[in-house]
Amino acid sequence: MTTASLDWPIANTSHGMLVAFGEFLSQHGLIERMMQVPIPQKTRRFAQQAKLVEFLAGILSGSEHLQDLNDDPHPVAKDGVVARAWDQAG
Repeated sequence: MTTASLDWPIANTSHGMLVAFGEFLSQHGLIERMMQVPIPQKTRRFAQQAKLVEFLAGILSGSEHLQDLNDDPHPVAKDGVVARAWDQAG
């Protein structure tokens, strides 16, 4: 008999592979290390390091342009399941 993990809420996303990438990279410490990269810019809403993580997620999602993270019909930047898998607040 298999047991399901209750760590993840049941949610639908069109970015399932990106969730898997985020979980994998997070478990291996890459996301945490990326959040420690010094970037000398002013922080407004999100840390500069969070933008770096979002950029990597965009590359892995196949986005051709950074604006596609927000402007696609199913935007990665607005997917809470992806944000959680990548250890991001939003």
